[in-house]
Amino acid sequence: MLSLSKHDPTNMRLFDAHFHIDRGAEGYNLEPQHRNWIFNWTEQYREWTAKVPETDTQTLIFDYKKQEEYVVTEALSGRIQGLKIHSRLMKLQDHDYPDLFDAYSRVSHLKLPTVIDAFYIGGEMEVQPNLNRIAEMTDLFPDNTFIIAHSGGIRALEYFLQLKNRPNVVFELSLSLSYLKHASVHADFGVLLRFGDRNRIIFGTDYPYVDANDQLQVFLRLADELNMSEEDRDKILFGNACGLLNGLIV
Repeated sequence: MLSLSKHDPTNMRLFDAHFHIDRGAEGYNLEPQHRNWIFNWTEQYREWTAKVPETDTQTLIFDYKKQEEYVVTEALSGRIQGLKIHSRLMKLQDHDYPDLFDAYSRVSHLKLPTVIDAFYIGGEMEVQPNLNRIAEMTDLFPDNTFIIAHSGGIRALEYFLQLKNRPNVVFELSLSLSYLKHASVHADFGVLLRFGDRNRIIFGTDYPYVDANDQLQVFLRLADELNMSEEDRDKILFGNACGLLNGLIV
């Protein structure tokens, strides 16, 4: 059984870089200073955008196939602080990526942090995340920051080894730590935290798809095992995301 960390989360600065409102916030059991609201559907964004607290940021799916003009307009207006690419929801097959790159070039000058879903699940194999295309995108747009959501999930070690030397790539820990804590791949997240650049790793929960506090506790346990400094914990849990997503002074 996984033990709890000796650290008290009430005394920590937290930025949840991957929060969903899909099922409401009643079960959300953390009290972060900031959250990045991830909207996987433009309809959901329209419903909730005016209700997002000023302390939080908003990331909207870049649905170039159905809603390109709308998302581009929201990005140019400054109303969103990030973009999201989700291959399964956007039904991205390998042959679609050149069109995605063309559409993205319309907003790339804004340098909005771009979250790329990298969690493998479900039976639609042709639209699972595409590591080769993700690497290509990070090379095509070297001045843009790409956040690898879930850090590759069951392929975390492969994502880490392939992308770790790209300075515009940030590894984001949401969902995977809690969801995969009993799987053999869990050890690979220890490798990521031990050998990765701790200035380019950020914490997130992916609430409501995992228990938010459990996600935090699994991270803290790994940090304890690695004897991670308080400075590095604070970077991953708060500072890195603040600087990346909304430039808050920390």
